[in-house]
Amino acid sequence: MIKNEYYELIEKLVDKTNSGDVNWKSTADNQQFLVYFKDFSLSVDGGITPDDNDYVRITLWNDLGKQIDSFLLMENEKHWKLVNDLFQGARRKALKIDEALHLILDELNTTGVIGIDADFS
Repeated sequence: MIKNEYYELIEKLVDKTNSGDVNWKSTADNQQFLVYFKDFSLSVDGGITPDDNDYVRITLWNDLGKQIDSFLLMENEKHWKLVNDLFQGARRKALKIDEALHLILDELNTTGVIGIDADFS
């Protein structure tokens, strides 16, 4: 279950992420995404436990990059959909997935040969 003090924050982040108004960034961990605020930052990461359960972790960082709070939500817990929506939205934004799909669709809607003739040997 989401800590009470985080519920409204996560709801607003989901809404703003869905509208494209959150500047999510990728990190060195390919399953962690970060948004910077004036004096703090917040990361969301996801993964699978050794016993095959999905999780999402929300972490709050201070301006020195020190973790100051964190919680983990498992797929079978209350509010899973909300935190998973945040993780998936942050991932799509940080990795520019929607942008990639639109560009590929634009190219597919043209006539002629599709794709670059590249030699990767």
